[in-house]
Parts: sequence; C-alpha cells; structure tokens
Amino acid sequence: MAVHKFYTESPLRNYAYLFDLNEKDVVAIDPLFSEQIIDWCKENGKNLSTILITHEHPDHIHALDELRESFQTDVWAHPSMNSHISGITKELCEGDLIQTADGEVEILHTPGHTPTHICLLFKKNGKQTDFIAMDTVFNAGVGHCKLGGNPNILYKTIKRLATELSGDVILHPGHDYIEKNLKFTLDREPDNQKANELLDRVRREGGLNIQTTISEEKEINVFFRLNSESIIDNLSEKNLSEEDVFIKLRKLRDNF
Repeated sequence: MAVHKFYTESPLRNYAYLFDLNEKDVVAIDPLFSEQIIDWCKENGKNLSTILITHEHPDHIHALDELRESFQTDVWAHPSMNSHISGITKELCEGDLIQTADGEVEILHTPGHTPTHICLLFKKNGKQTDFIAMDTVFNAGVGHCKLGGNPNILYKTIKRLATELSGDVILHPGHDYIEKNLKFTLDREPDNQKANELLDRVRREGGLNIQTTISEEKEINVFFRLNSESIIDNLSEKNLSEEDVFIKLRKLRDNF
C-alpha cells in the first residue's frame, strides 16, 4: 500500500502524508503546506478526495481550509475534533476501517498527546504493514503533553501500541526528531548500543530517509524500554512503577 511522505522544511520539521484510496483518489494526512500537496497531485494525475486530520494542533491543520476549497474535499477526523475544526464530513472512531484498493486502514484512537489524536494502521491481506503515528510516536520518542495532553493517558496508549503492533510494522511519525530523541535515549541509557549505532548513521546520512520498525523502536526508544535497569538506575529513585518511569522520562524529555 502506497504511503507518500512529505518533508515540509518547517521550523518544527513536520512530515505530512498521502495514501492511495483507489487508482485516482488520495487522502492527505495533516497537510501543512498546500502547495506541496497540490503540486504532487498535478504531477501524478491524482485527485485529493479527502483530508484526514489526526489532531488539532495548528501545524497539523494549517493547509486544511485552502485544500478543502481547492479540491472540494471530504474532511475526516475523530468526533472530538468537532470542537476544533468545522466541516467534518466523516467521524473516525476507534476500530473504524477505511477500505482501499490495496487493503484497509484501521483507525486507532491514541489519546495522550491530545485527547483527539488518532493513528492509522495499514493492513494488506490481514498483515500489518505501516503505522502513521504522527505525534503519538516518533522515531526514538513519543509526543509531548504540554498543549492539552496527559502523560498518564499517553503511557497507556504507548503500552497498548507496544502490545498490539507487529514488530515489522514501519513507523511514520509526524516530525523529524530522530537525532535529538536518540541523544535523549543515550543520555538516559548510555549503554544502548543500538541507539548509538543509529545516531552515528543519522549523523552520516541525515534523518529524513531513515525509517524504523516497531521492533527497532523497542530497542532505541526509552518510552518502550521502561523496564531497562540502566534507565531506572539513572532516575535515582527506587520502587518506581512502569508508569512512574514513563512520566519521569516524559518530564525530562520536555527539558532536554
């Protein structure tokens, strides 16, 4: 199933995505710059039929109005987004399926970064292939909770994803934060050889073309490694629950 990634060169290093609904129509996810989407559709002979918004932060809805007017698109989002944007034509809830010509996309409600956040799990012939996580999971990190989020809820979401996603699923995040996230991993877990090797690669090649799988995230992402003795020891506290470790790591990352 085709997932098309756009790096926006924005100050927040945003990614936006398109995926093929059928041979003609595509769905844009959290478009930031309308020109990128319009130009790509023209070059590839595609029609933007739908804009899917994962959550309400301004950098994820910036191009919504202009693209909606240009293409007369549908707008899909979680029901809780009705209080943030107007004109939602289809509400996407936990477990909803989007049928495509090449498989299906399952909607997961993944609150924590914000209450509204949804992610997209792509499947082909019943096999999980890709996960568009936007600001719930980044390469080697997770989203912050400073703008309407809740770290306790995000902890439960990440625990769920660690259990339900297959190890070979490819992760597609909402921002290129991989270098700083890996530095944070090594600050908290200096003996993490996998993170150190990937950071070396990022420094050589840049982060934009590097993809990780869920199994790799479990090796390099401290928020998936809450039982690591090294991470726990570096928190200098005893008798911490997994949730306690997560909350403390999230707070430390906010100031890193």
